[in-house]
Amino acid sequence: MRLFLLLITWVYVIQLSSQFQFLELNSVWDDNYSEWEITFEDDEEEIRTGYIQRKWPLGNNWEEWTYDLGDSYGEIKTKWKGQLDTWELRGDNKIVEMRKRWRNDVNEWVVIYNGFRVIMNTEYHDDANSWNVNDRSVHFAMYTQYINDPRDWVIEDEYLSLDREHRLALIFISLIHSIPK
Repeated sequence: MRLFLLLITWVYVIQLSSQFQFLELNSVWDDNYSEWEITFEDDEEEIRTGYIQRKWPLGNNWEEWTYDLGDSYGEIKTKWKGQLDTWELRGDNKIVEMRKRWRNDVNEWVVIYNGFRVIMNTEYHDDANSWNVNDRSVHFAMYTQYINDPRDWVIEDEYLSLDREHRLALIFISLIHSIPK
């Protein structure tokens, strides 16, 4: 019984010490979707800004991106060149895989880190204005601030038990399939 109580206390302390939370995502430029500011509340409850941007902004390569969250940075790119159905986020010694759940359907994605699978999908089929996690026990969603305007997004991030990079992958996969290219 003591061991069980100790384990419960340990899990509770870990969750309290990791309260990193994403808040919003905004295009830096009104006419270009290559650079994004992502606002988040860090572990010390300070509001900070990070960036997600295309690695090669002057070309037409939408397959390679970088991210910088201040103390965490890495890259996001397609697993195989020219194939947009599988992506990888690599950063902080972590690899998060993002892949379509169904062939030829960009409305539903499986995001996997460390064997833990999360399904991210559009709220309505073929409407990229609103995305959410398909899990009743937690809440993670993002939606455009203005309908059919993918420049500004609101993020409802209450999936605090999920790793930061895993949640960033959820945000990225929703974003990349909602913006014009």
